[in-house]
Amino acid sequence: MHFYTAAVTTDRTAASTVAQPSGRPTSQHSDPSAADPDITAEPLNALERRQLSRLRRWGTVGSLLLMVGSASSYGAATPIPNPVDGLRIVGLLSRVGPPALACSYAGIGLIVMCWVLIGRLAAPGRIRRLSRSQLSHTLAMWAVPLLVTPSLFSRDVYSYLAIGSMMNNGFNPYEAGPYDTLGDADPFAHQVDVRWQHTPSPYGPVYLLIAQAVVRVTGENLIVATLLQRLVELVGVAMIVWALPRLARICGFDPVAALWLGALNPLVLFHLIGGGHNEALMLGAMLAGMVIAWERSLVAGVVVITLGVGVKATAGMALAFLVIMLALRAGGRWRDLFRCGLQVGAVAVVTFAAFTAIAGVGFGWVAALGAPGSVRSFLSGSTSLGVGAGQMSRVDAVRIAVEKAREHGHSLEGAVLASDAFFPFADGPAIALEAGIGAIIQPGGSKRDDEVVAACDEAGAAMVFTGRRHFRH
Repeated sequence: MHFYTAAVTTDRTAASTVAQPSGRPTSQHSDPSAADPDITAEPLNALERRQLSRLRRWGTVGSLLLMVGSASSYGAATPIPNPVDGLRIVGLLSRVGPPALACSYAGIGLIVMCWVLIGRLAAPGRIRRLSRSQLSHTLAMWAVPLLVTPSLFSRDVYSYLAIGSMMNNGFNPYEAGPYDTLGDADPFAHQVDVRWQHTPSPYGPVYLLIAQAVVRVTGENLIVATLLQRLVELVGVAMIVWALPRLARICGFDPVAALWLGALNPLVLFHLIGGGHNEALMLGAMLAGMVIAWERSLVAGVVVITLGVGVKATAGMALAFLVIMLALRAGGRWRDLFRCGLQVGAVAVVTFAAFTAIAGVGFGWVAALGAPGSVRSFLSGSTSLGVGAGQMSRVDAVRIAVEKAREHGHSLEGAVLASDAFFPFADGPAIALEAGIGAIIQPGGSKRDDEVVAACDEAGAAMVFTGRRHFRH
């Protein structure tokens, strides 16, 4: 592992640690201005400050348009029923969807356009450029109108609150979906997207405790719970803003550009703040933990990252990168890698086990990690391709055919099942025969046709091979 030479500069020492080919780090004093572009760049002049001010205001107008559009289900994932229905003036847009949608799209366009134009003032290498505080203030201006809206573009926030309600009522979110346990009368389960109503929680024990605390504080007040949930996610956004420039400097990248790209990004506004998604906490814990572990305390940093893992398991990737970074700083030898891996792993395991015990729901989150894969969303390109290709499971295809026939009141006793694809195994016909099918017609041509025929003979059913393939397998 001696192929890598790392130069690391920290805020506190303004010194770099260089891993030499010998594997032993040596400290070299460096010019702080060479490490921090904020020091070398001059502040914006009067003209550029006016440009920034205009862009900030127009971006704020975009956020206000999003806030106005969120009064309708066309512009936000409003609760059902919409709490503004019937109110004078405020409830107008809830009854006229297209204008609300137009407001939302106009707001999105304004924010994206202003973000791109501000990026010119944050570009690396400029003689005069934005400061980190100017970017942070811009993010605050654009975020404030979104703090009082319903959840934007997603109903996930209601899933979070339903999970908290399940915890408060003594149900294990890893064993069943919110609708199955709480029922339609629960104010939170009623709002959950239909695709997640019967799905166990895919989130870690840390987030279950957070959701439980939110619902415990707000009770069954859906509006207050939604707003408090968003404030909780703002903690994650604050950690992102704090950690991004520091992590960029550690990695040798421009901190101002990193803050513009990673924190002021419209996706942060729309998804993490407006949507109230728990990825804000996960990302914030990942980034902040990396910085803390590198610059201050290994144990504290790993604990923070593990808290992110306890929100969503995806944060676990940060632990692997942290191990490599620490091993390279220690000398880049294999024994350094194993030693750092054991240290990080031990702290992470103890932390996660502690919060799992506190949540009291066991290790059901392991099995629930596959829950998102059970939900089909056409917004996923791969899912759209898969669904467009048809039913990919031969067994499920037969099961669905049987269920649909029964759903429409058809008797399957002595019925005929026709398939445009051959049955490579007897498992598909077995479901049909068990349901009462008396005859099966299929192309044939499988290496196991004899097994399929034998299954039909045993059930006393007829089987016809057409000998004609409708598509190539």
